[in-house]
Amino acid sequence: MTRVWNTLLLFTMSCTLLFAQQQMGEKQLQTESAVKATGTEPADKLDVNSASSEELTNLKGIGEIYAAMIIHDRPYRGTKDLIKRKVIPAAVYDQIKNQIVVKQAAETHR
Repeated sequence: MTRVWNTLLLFTMSCTLLFAQQQMGEKQLQTESAVKATGTEPADKLDVNSASSEELTNLKGIGEIYAAMIIHDRPYRGTKDLIKRKVIPAAVYDQIKNQIVVKQAAETHR
């Protein structure tokens, strides 16, 4: 009798995990298609124009010195400005380019 219950429990757990995995896959596909349709970037990218030193140092290859240099040379018009202005080396930029974004601050009209 114990064998039957163990088998039933194992079957139930397997079905639950399979269902959860399928649901996660569907949500990921929906998110990817929504990003393609709207042309917007995922929210998890770090804005170099507003990120704190701590947030910047969490990026691979960015230490306290590079973070301070990034903050000092703000604002940026694009992510490639980090290389053009020689704030960080191209090798470091290649490591973080998919994790960062540059958002323009709203201009005030007088």
